[in-house]
Amino acid sequence: MSYQKVPLVATLVSVILAIIKFIVWLISGSVAILSSAMDSLLDVWISVFNWFALKTASAPPDSKFNYGKWKIEGIAAVIEGTIIFLSGLFIIYESLKKIWFKETIKDIDLWLIVMIISIVVVGWLVMYLNYMYNKTKNLVIKSDVLHYKTDLITNLGVILSLIIVKFTWIYRIDFIMWFIIWIYIAKEAIHLIREWIWILLDEALEERNQIAKILDNFVRRWVIKSWHDLRTRKWWRYKFVEYHFVVDPNTTVKEAHDIWDMIAEQIKKLDPNSEWKIIYHPDREDDSKCK
Repeated sequence: MSYQKVPLVATLVSVILAIIKFIVWLISGSVAILSSAMDSLLDVWISVFNWFALKTASAPPDSKFNYGKWKIEGIAAVIEGTIIFLSGLFIIYESLKKIWFKETIKDIDLWLIVMIISIVVVGWLVMYLNYMYNKTKNLVIKSDVLHYKTDLITNLGVILSLIIVKFTWIYRIDFIMWFIIWIYIAKEAIHLIREWIWILLDEALEERNQIAKILDNFVRRWVIKSWHDLRTRKWWRYKFVEYHFVVDPNTTVKEAHDIWDMIAEQIKKLDPNSEWKIIYHPDREDDSKCK
């Protein structure tokens, strides 16, 4: 299956779970079930949007977008993280309302069955998404893995709260459990948003210092006098490196390219699992101060 269709699998799973949970919530009125149903409903829209983002991002470059539209994936992930964070706040609000009006919970056994089914289905979905991420290294799919892992923890927390209510009838545990879970969700959402914003801003590679050392090792060897303007960034499984090196004025194009081949080979060894895009600019003199 093409990685672009992966969100459609998540969409189908989320639609089924959302329908089941909303039916049970209408019968029972549990805040825990409502929180899970709302989450599944949001999953539907997020997965559809992710599908659109992957489809759009995979379009080839054209005369208007010379580098393609791949950054829309990052925008989609930032939106996903924001929605996850805000949905948690909404459910806390609903929980507080339940406590204020002292609403009770019914049919706990039915809810437990629904949540166990949800855990099994979402657990399978997490394994599938994780498999596709390891296969494609697509960062949107990685975001979905983190998102549905959060769902798993949420569902486990719901089950725990329902069990406690079943044996103690302490209804406030519904709110307390969700508040604890929301802290985890908020942490994951903020991490997700930060990671993607950094990528959209072209954060430098972790290997940048190692690349600088490789360039240093080539100075005064062959015809290289110095190097400057090292810039790095990443996207998906691609890692981009660009640098200038100063060579002897008598250096031929072939000699400069041979040097680039040797440098590129060492850089690629830093992470053999990534696809490296390395661009070099041979200069006759150091023009970095002029810039």
